[in-house]
Amino acid sequence: MKHESVGDDTPLSSLGERGVIEKARRQAGRPRAPLLLGIGDDAALVHVPAGKLLTLTCDMLVEGVHFRRDWSTARQIGGKAAAVNLSDIAAMGGEPAVALVSLAAPGEIPARFIDDFFAGLTAELSDHGCQLAGGDTVASPGPVVVDVTIAGFQEKAVRRRGARPGDVLMLTGPVGGAAAGLALLEAGARFPGADTTERALIEAQLSPHPRVREGRALVRFAHAMTDLSDGLGTALGLLTEPGGLGARLDREQIPVAAGLAQVAGRFGLDPVHLMVDGGEEYELLAAVAPGRVPSLMRSFSRLGHSLYPVGQVTASPGLFWREGEREAAIERASFEHFRLGGEL
Repeated sequence: MKHESVGDDTPLSSLGERGVIEKARRQAGRPRAPLLLGIGDDAALVHVPAGKLLTLTCDMLVEGVHFRRDWSTARQIGGKAAAVNLSDIAAMGGEPAVALVSLAAPGEIPARFIDDFFAGLTAELSDHGCQLAGGDTVASPGPVVVDVTIAGFQEKAVRRRGARPGDVLMLTGPVGGAAAGLALLEAGARFPGADTTERALIEAQLSPHPRVREGRALVRFAHAMTDLSDGLGTALGLLTEPGGLGARLDREQIPVAAGLAQVAGRFGLDPVHLMVDGGEEYELLAAVAPGRVPSLMRSFSRLGHSLYPVGQVTASPGLFWREGEREAAIERASFEHFRLGGEL
């Protein structure tokens, strides 16, 4: 991973809005289809392909709630701002196309922060075929606030609602890593960590990567799908509760981030809580008809992606763990923005 540059110390108050916009324009590069007109005019122009749905999402990151500048480089903040929005497109099975970003920042922040922020943002967007098309910048007394909007296209969308009794619950990757990384950061660890395991957990928190390609593959098979941005427990509820359904997860089949158990033991945390309620994870959880699972697994194998059958949708409400012959209710305690008890 690249680190922040050591370049321009000019404060944003001296650089001015035009200077900030020029930095964004340089990072964005030349527009390419479907973007017809990007940064530099009153609005962007985008060609919407015939016969496709327009998919829109936006997400906001606030300093002290979603990131801390003493924990993250500006490049990591920009990358995460892109990733959390890309994940929403992925959860619908869409293909991201263009992005807008609004940034509020104190005037004393050095210009190099802006260079690195937009480098991280555009790198993550580009990894998934998405372009920066414009946005807005304003001075703020603090904190730094980032708001990203992404538009994508797709022929077919998969929603949260639509799971059916008997569907197999498929997960694209391990859980608990971001929560374990947060525990390390709160205890004083800093990127890149003391070893490769710590680094991976801290990166899961600071530099998540959305499962856009996996979402595009799953859209042809899934009855319902969402990401794990608010935790595995919340994702299960989102897929089952609208239809009065429930779920049973096979505890032994759930992939867990390497090092999670050690971090939990080190800080006296419940590893199950980290797995279920940690949030800020951008794996996808999908409900797929049992008869289609073999084809789906073959498709993922050809693409080189991982996929894990972790449970089943049930006709009766309630979320349960299954471990051998034993069964226990899954307790949930997901993050709620309007019940903030403190900062990160």
